[in-house]
Amino acid sequence: MLLLIQTSSHHGRKLIVFRKLNLLGRGTFGEVYLQKEKSTDRDVAIKRMLYVSDQDKAFVNRELSFLPIVKPLGFFLNDRKNKAFLVMEYCANRDIRRFIESMKVPGTEITPQRYWEIVAQIAYSLNLLHINGIIHLDLKPDNILLTKDYKVKITDFGFSRQLQVGREYVSVHGGTLIYQAPELLLNFVKVSNQTLKGNEQDKKSQLIQTKAVDIWSFGVILFELLAQKHPFFDIKVEANLSEIEIISRIVSMPPALLPEHYPLRLKELIKQMLLKDPSQRISADQILMQPEVIVALNKK
Repeated sequence: MLLLIQTSSHHGRKLIVFRKLNLLGRGTFGEVYLQKEKSTDRDVAIKRMLYVSDQDKAFVNRELSFLPIVKPLGFFLNDRKNKAFLVMEYCANRDIRRFIESMKVPGTEITPQRYWEIVAQIAYSLNLLHINGIIHLDLKPDNILLTKDYKVKITDFGFSRQLQVGREYVSVHGGTLIYQAPELLLNFVKVSNQTLKGNEQDKKSQLIQTKAVDIWSFGVILFELLAQKHPFFDIKVEANLSEIEIISRIVSMPPALLPEHYPLRLKELIKQMLLKDPSQRISADQILMQPEVIVALNKK
């Protein structure tokens, strides 16, 4: 199947032809396909999104507002202006979720060197977002892509928000429950209870998120890279946990212990990311000051 896209510039209209190869994944806001650009024989990933409702357009516009950070290859609307296409570099190693799953089958583990390389790149990208006043709000293994040579690409900015000048939080709720920070889950439970009681004012005042929620999600991802399971439950033996039980564990319990044989500094960094108190959590710029992170970034 061919995808024909016309683009306009001061040089006139140009027809770009892509051949669809296969579906890479589906998300809340669109589908991503592996496609080959006919003129260059280059493999690319194209995210197809609806562009009809105000919500559709708001999501696409958020994606576009982060173009200087994620640096896609191109963006197009179809002739009917009801579908948007975001052309991105194809990441041959897919995402961190699949990377973790690939280690489980042969019983392998990530090496400390590869771990620090991934930590450094995520921290660098996250710090770039944060210094530009952007909170991602939905960091998870599925949203962190890996190229053929293991370069990291953060994607899916559907829930992301720009901080207003002079404010350190946003008052929205979104993201994936098992990667959300305890302060957000606790507030979400409170807000849900207030909503049931009809107290809309409390609802509006409690749904707040800061940059620290991204750090918590980052810490959960790193824990999974080392332990190959979530820090608060093991889906292999606890597949039927209720949402309330998951929230209770994340809010109230300490994370599980990481495997003994990993270097202490790896485990200490994750510990600082998974502190319950967001004000005590390490920040992205502080992660960049870790000696192992500095070494990893200097190699790139």
